[in-house]
Amino acid sequence: MKDKKNVVIVVLSVVLVLVIGLFSGFLISNALSNNSSKNSASTSSRKDRDKNKDKDNDKKHSSKDDDSDDIFDILDEEEDVNIVLNKAKTVKYEDYYNGYFTMKIPEDWVVTVYPSCDIIHYTFMVQNPENENYQMFFSMKLEGFLDSEESRQWYASLYPGSPFALLPAINPQTTEGVFNVFSETMDVCKATDQVQFDSPTISNFTKIDILGNNPTGGEIIRATYENENSELIEGVFTSSAYSVSLYYVNTVILYSTSFFAAPASDFAEWESVLNYCFNSIQFTQDFVDEFNRLEKIDLKNNLSIGQICSATSDIITEGWNNRQTTYDIASQKQSDATLGYERVYDTETNEIYKAYNGFTDDYSGDRYQPITEDMYTLPTSGYIEK
Repeated sequence: MKDKKNVVIVVLSVVLVLVIGLFSGFLISNALSNNSSKNSASTSSRKDRDKNKDKDNDKKHSSKDDDSDDIFDILDEEEDVNIVLNKAKTVKYEDYYNGYFTMKIPEDWVVTVYPSCDIIHYTFMVQNPENENYQMFFSMKLEGFLDSEESRQWYASLYPGSPFALLPAINPQTTEGVFNVFSETMDVCKATDQVQFDSPTISNFTKIDILGNNPTGGEIIRATYENENSELIEGVFTSSAYSVSLYYVNTVILYSTSFFAAPASDFAEWESVLNYCFNSIQFTQDFVDEFNRLEKIDLKNNLSIGQICSATSDIITEGWNNRQTTYDIASQKQSDATLGYERVYDTETNEIYKAYNGFTDDYSGDRYQPITEDMYTLPTSGYIEK
């Protein structure tokens, strides 16, 4: 009986184990199935998100590419503006020294000294050999003039070979009066072998404005003239005229006669370059000592002749900055109309350019805009060409 009971217990235990095992298997299977569904849903969701993300990225890249195209279009648009800088903007300087004076000159320009002139009458020119209309002239002292044509003719009747008879009269005794007869003066100097090289032909000399007075008293003026080819040249000119009585006539002595000039259409760009070179002229102490020993006249303010050019240059700078602008505006407009330019400025750098006629019609950007009226007084930086 006891054995049967034990057998029943064992059988029931086995059955219970089987039931528990089957139930556990069902639970595990169900859990795995649910988990698989979740994973599948998660994977599907992730794929959907990835697809959406890819779409978003595609949109972003597409948008970025579109922006890049716009940038490149703008860059291409700006790069299509063909700018050629003025030579005045790219000039390089070199030192000149000949034992008498030093100065800065644009690279490859030529200094020519009047060979027959002594210390007192020391005279030289600086020119661009490619275009001699870009130039500078300086003469320490010029003499042999009378103060009126009547006096000159009277003197010529008595002494026809005298410099007073040959040289033109200077009347009035001003800078304008001096340069009105400059070419005639140089012609006489050539004819009498006082100079052995060409000097500029100055005709129709016209004063534009007075910039001030040089340290020895003469006016500094802005003026134009026509050269031998009837080309208009513009520059800054000065000379100090002293009247000295000589028996029955009055002679005129000129000190520090000088100018720098360039073609009128370019002078606004070259003024600072030429004035910088003029400012740099320094005569050596030996030159100054010899000049003072030979020359007895007491120049105004006892200014050291060695610094005459730099002192004059400072006055020119001040006068130029305060000059009347009416002429500049009118002349530059006329020049543009004649040469076929329209002026624009770079809104990023404020630099001004002479653009080919029709540029503002062709150009669709925002960077280069037409100049305002007052900008005609400013130098240009270059040209915009097709």
